[in-house]
Amino acid sequence: MELPYRLKIIADAVQEGKELIKRVTPESKGITLLDIGTDHAYLPIYLFKRGYAVRCILADLREGPLNNAKINWEKNVGNAADARQGNGLSVISEGEADIITISGMGGIEIAAIIEAGYSKLKTGQVLIVQPQSKFGIARKSILSHGMAIISEKLAFEKESITPVILAYLGKDEYVEKAALQNSACHEAVPEDFGYELPLWYFEDESFLPAIEFEKKKNIAIIESINQSKRKHSVKMKEAYRASKQKIDYINENMGSHMKEKVL
Repeated sequence: MELPYRLKIIADAVQEGKELIKRVTPESKGITLLDIGTDHAYLPIYLFKRGYAVRCILADLREGPLNNAKINWEKNVGNAADARQGNGLSVISEGEADIITISGMGGIEIAAIIEAGYSKLKTGQVLIVQPQSKFGIARKSILSHGMAIISEKLAFEKESITPVILAYLGKDEYVEKAALQNSACHEAVPEDFGYELPLWYFEDESFLPAIEFEKKKNIAIIESINQSKRKHSVKMKEAYRASKQKIDYINENMGSHMKEKVL
C-alpha cells in the first residue's frame, strides 16, 4: 500500500519520533500510535505493517470516516481495528499513546484539540501535526503548552505548502528549548508572526519556498492597497502596516546566501 505524498511526510516524521523516544527512553518496548482524523486509516495501516508502531488507535469525530477506517484496517491488516469515535484526545486515557498524529484540519482545530486534551498528554510523548491553514496558531498552541518543536518538514501539494511539525513533551533541556522557541516567536513583530514564520526557517534553505510564498503574499497585499482607488479605511491601513512589518521581518532575518534566491 502506497501512501499519498502528504501522508508519507508524516510517516517519515513518525519514524523520527520513534527514534527520539528510543533515544530518550531506551527501555520503551514499542510505539502505540493515535491517529486523530484518521479518515481511511491509510497512515496507521502503513505504519503498522512496516513495524513503525506495534499498536494503532484510529480516531475520528465522524461515524462515516471511522467506519471506512475500520473496513480498510481489517482488509489490510486482518485483525479488528481499535477504532474510537470522539473529539481529539478525548478518546484515550492519559499517556495511552506514545505518538499522536493530527492532520487533515486547520491550525485552529488542532490548537483546540491540544487545549481541550492537554491533560491526556504526559512527558515522553511525541506530537506530529500537519495543519492545512493557520500554521502559526498550531505552533503557538504547541509551544505555549511546553512542547519543544524538534523538527519540521514542508509538504508540497498542488499550489499549497504545509508544514509537518514534530513536537516533544520532555523534561529539562526540552522544557528549556520549548520556552526559548516560544519566546522567540512571541517577540516577533507584528505580533505572533514569529509563530507563522519561525526564526528556524531562516536557518535552513529547505524552508525557502515557505518564506518566498509569505513574502510574495504580503507584497501582493501592499500592491493591491496602493492600487485601490477607494479611500483607505482603518482596516486597509492596518493590513498595509502588518504586511509591511512582515516583509521587514523576513528581510531582517534572511541570511545573505538566502536573500540572493528570494529577492
